[in-house]
Amino acid sequence: MKIDFNPETKIWKSLDYPHGEYIKHFIGEVFLENVKKVRGDKVLEWHYDTGITKTMDEIYRDSITVAINLQRLGVKKGDVVVFYSMVNSKVSSLAMGALMLGAVVNFFETTFSRDAAKYTLNVLNPCVLLYEEKFKSAILDVMKDIKLPCLKYQISIDGKSGVNVDNVLFKNISSFTQNNFRLPNLGDPLMQTAVLLFTSGSTGLPKAVALSHAQMLHGVISFWTQPNGKSILTPDSIIFSLSPIRWISQVDLMLQSLLLGIKRVYASGFPAGEYGREVVRKGKVTHFFSPPSVFKEIILSIEPFDLDAMSSVKFIYLGGEDPGQTVIDMARKLAPQATIMRCYGMTELAGLACCDQHINGGFIVPGVEIKLLDDNLKPVGPNEKGQLCFRFPMPFLGYHKIDNSKIYYSDGFLNTGDYGYMDDEKALHVLARYKDLVRTKEVILIPSEVEKLVCTLSSIFASTLVGYRTSNTDVEDKGALYIVKQLQNTQANENEKLKSMEAMAAGQNQEIENEVLKVEVKKLLEKHLKCNESCIIRLVNIIEKLPLTSCGKVDKPALIQLAKSLDME
Repeated sequence: MKIDFNPETKIWKSLDYPHGEYIKHFIGEVFLENVKKVRGDKVLEWHYDTGITKTMDEIYRDSITVAINLQRLGVKKGDVVVFYSMVNSKVSSLAMGALMLGAVVNFFETTFSRDAAKYTLNVLNPCVLLYEEKFKSAILDVMKDIKLPCLKYQISIDGKSGVNVDNVLFKNISSFTQNNFRLPNLGDPLMQTAVLLFTSGSTGLPKAVALSHAQMLHGVISFWTQPNGKSILTPDSIIFSLSPIRWISQVDLMLQSLLLGIKRVYASGFPAGEYGREVVRKGKVTHFFSPPSVFKEIILSIEPFDLDAMSSVKFIYLGGEDPGQTVIDMARKLAPQATIMRCYGMTELAGLACCDQHINGGFIVPGVEIKLLDDNLKPVGPNEKGQLCFRFPMPFLGYHKIDNSKIYYSDGFLNTGDYGYMDDEKALHVLARYKDLVRTKEVILIPSEVEKLVCTLSSIFASTLVGYRTSNTDVEDKGALYIVKQLQNTQANENEKLKSMEAMAAGQNQEIENEVLKVEVKKLLEKHLKCNESCIIRLVNIIEKLPLTSCGKVDKPALIQLAKSLDME
């Protein structure tokens, strides 16, 4: 991969972008072209929970039917269609039908609090609300307190009676009407919004990012790009994302299936632990993406000698946060044939920007530019740490109905809020979220570096360092380090419980063991960190498992609140 660095502007650019013509189309156009190339009876989707499969022909016919029926309802370019649901066997055809008309698709966060749901629905102001029956009461409750001026239709996705997609959007269309359907003129694919997708919510209430047709096509085609600039997808690949439908990776993989003719496995539940393990095994998944924390749960559910669980897997992409070496090492034992990649990307980038086998980051994909800014927003050069800013081959549209001026700059760059550096080989090293740095007047602690150090102890499986302040007048952070003790697998968990019971019967105290481990951790920190660094870490806490957000990331705000309460005791 060829990357150029301009010492005057201090901008790195990945050259030889091969998708310039591809991104000048609309998603619906690319889908209809792909229909001509892919065998009609090829299975593109398999739903783990129901066993339902969908072929290219079935998805094509259903998508056209949905588009025509939405058109009859008056849905047009720019209208927002919200999916208040989990992933299911009807979502892809419903979404593609809407996208072909130029409607804007949103996959809602079903775990929102009532107030968050009210606020977000007001921001989205949908024309059509598609929902699963299990969320109907929550929707009705929220709708009592808000007025959505654009909302015309509320349609059940899985209802058996009343207004549902089967009798409204999948209503039979004559062959003549289907064959004569034409895409409307939608304008410029670089500027027309295709989806409004939520950020992960690691900084608070998730924001809705407007992503154009061009940006989504870039995300779809670049997702599996390797450091050599080549894609690893083949016609017989089977892809799977261990993330909810509202997260960018799941949407990217859904579109990869439809636009590239690749089989996709999906599941309606949260695919962690034994459930996720069986999805991978029974789906014969070859390529899958996962947040590291969710992947850890799968790894722990696999017996040490069960090499069948992941025997089909060729590529494992871990993204959303640094997976840590412990997880990588365990995965290599259980899937020795698989290539394991650490990935960096985000919703605002419509997917992944780089990946590497050894570092959290890597070489940026073709067509992408990057610069790094110091605390004063001045660009820095190689091996200097700063805030990561990206520019893509197409304009960023920004957050929906939010002031973007502090994030999206006038020169076309997006400040990601992440922190890292570019090395002499022009590879990106992502170190932390900028806001997650633990700061005092003299010291900046990078959480990932402390976490990697702590995880060198054989008794520790995972750790997370957060900074917190106990009052609004504090000008410096305190550090709280959370530790999860090492447990190898499900059977090990059971054995550990048994040992714990035996230990209690023998009069041994688990609290004493934990205190011994805390002392060991503190000694390790004092040995490898400077005095003014180690003394920042005020709290060391052993917890059973790290709390996760709905997207599978470590819930750092929850850990910060816990630290504040512990500090007050």
